[in-house]
Amino acid sequence: MPARSLAALGLRLKAVAPPRLASLAEALLVSEGFVEFMYLVRRYTPDYEAEVLRAGTAGARMAIFARHFRDQYFPLHWAFDAPMDADVTYSFMAESVHSICLGWDDEDWHDIESRTPGHQLLFALCQVDEGVVSALEEGMRVVALEACAKHTQQSILERIPQGGYSRTELHRLLDGTEFEAAAKAADWFHNDTGNGFLDISDDMSGYVQDEWEPDVVTGMTELWRQADLFTGQVHDLTAWLEQDTNQHFAQLLDFIEQRREVMDRDPRQIPLIELFSPNDAGEE
Repeated sequence: MPARSLAALGLRLKAVAPPRLASLAEALLVSEGFVEFMYLVRRYTPDYEAEVLRAGTAGARMAIFARHFRDQYFPLHWAFDAPMDADVTYSFMAESVHSICLGWDDEDWHDIESRTPGHQLLFALCQVDEGVVSALEEGMRVVALEACAKHTQQSILERIPQGGYSRTELHRLLDGTEFEAAAKAADWFHNDTGNGFLDISDDMSGYVQDEWEPDVVTGMTELWRQADLFTGQVHDLTAWLEQDTNQHFAQLLDFIEQRREVMDRDPRQIPLIELFSPNDAGEE
């Protein structure tokens, strides 16, 4: 009978899986950062506290928390997915919200040939704003066009205006259409979408310090929902382009050219002040 009772107790203890002794020792002896980290776990992912504590290392615990936090709120920086850097500690995670950064930086701009064919085509389509990336804007377009030439006919690429379409023009022609994502992509390349997840790169993230406060997390969760929708639209367009870079990119250019012709011909699309020449303004 006692053995049976002990066996039953053992099964119950195994079921609840109490924290490892190492975790308890860490909480008592190495409290710096650990207590603050566990506060985040209990505040934002309370259902997974036991799973976090059962993990064998600090890196594994942070990765578990980051995974469950992402599922409920938004992705934290990928440094927490499998922490290897000695600087990625409990204290580092707890000091502020280190979110994922999807903005473009110098490496992305100058390494456009390593991006997907869809990104290359959309990048070549748009004009690079002056001063965005030092004085190499035109050189970057040459690199982008050379990369596109590996998968798209030169005769099609030559239909892109010299220097590309400005972002203003792309929005004028494409907003509200099935190709709106091309204009959005141009904003994304310039870190000018109005969404922090998309406009901040890893190079800039060190200057952004959001506190772990409920209202901050709520606001960032909504921003991530919008960013996720945005990137989904761009991804869908790039995936479509990559299905047939020649035919589909030509279709996109056809649409832009036809749309431009219609809008330029329709007086309803022209600001009222432009309908009158200086001579007309002085006539009765």
